Amino acid sequence: MAESAAIFSPVCHFLRLPLELRLIIYRFLLLESPECSVQRNSGIANTRSLSILRTNHQIYKEAANVLYSEVDVNLELDGIVCLQETPVCSTVTAHKQVWRHNPLFGVGQCSDGGRHDYEPPELAGFLEPHIFARFRRVSFNAWFNFIDAADASEPPIRSDEHCNLSAKDEIRLAEFLQKSMVLEHFAQIMSNSLLVDNLVISLNVSIDLPEKADTPTDDDVSMLLLKIHGRAMEVLINNGLLSPLGRLANVRSFEFEFWPAGPKGQSYVP
Repeated sequence: MAESAAIFSPVCHFLRLPLELRLIIYRFLLLESPECSVQRNSGIANTRSLSILRTNHQIYKEAANVLYSEVDVNLELDGIVCLQETPVCSTVTAHKQVWRHNPLFGVGQCSDGGRHDYEPPELAGFLEPHIFARFRRVSFNAWFNFIDAADASEPPIRSDEHCNLSAKDEIRLAEFLQKSMVLEHFAQIMSNSLLVDNLVISLNVSIDLPEKADTPTDDDVSMLLLKIHGRAMEVLINNGLLSPLGRLANVRSFEFEFWPAGPKGQSYVP
């Protein structure tokens, strides 16, 4: 009987490998691409070989640390807009295919059976807030479109021929920012994370070109856009666009990217 049990006793030869080799294997399985997006019709890391996480407790602990600390998670603007009661960015299509539960209500309470229980509302997405809160490298892409459009809730704004914004348009930008809760809600979601090693904020502001601008070359157009959008970005930042991020004491480092870029990769610098 004892001999039979010894024959069929499973042995995990994988754990006999040095940890350095196991980490290489975990990265091969989990980091096929170092980036993944939180967006419609896809959960986080859904194309990765996640079955390794179901092997045993030790392998889960080692492999999950690689997944949550080394994958860069990209959160799009529509993943925040869908959480708002009254979306203020109608140029972004709000949907409910990102989150299973609204992360603005927290990461949920873990029951004795290991299940997380949340306050309503329940959404129809793929990702639960307590899973997102484990990732330590996050980027957020936000595009604010102020070009004249019939279905845009952002105020249509056009610069003059000198690439300046009128005082009236600057006030309209400030008023829009007061109504928009996108960065406020994003900061609230990120506050649920225990630790974020790197947070990248990518902002894009679109303003209509002046009607009679003399822009004979592509480089001239790019420089004009850079100047116009940079001025609009400046107004938004001066009115507190990024202020909610100042409360995130759990973030080790911030990076900011401003778009669109001008010729030769130039971009707006606050």
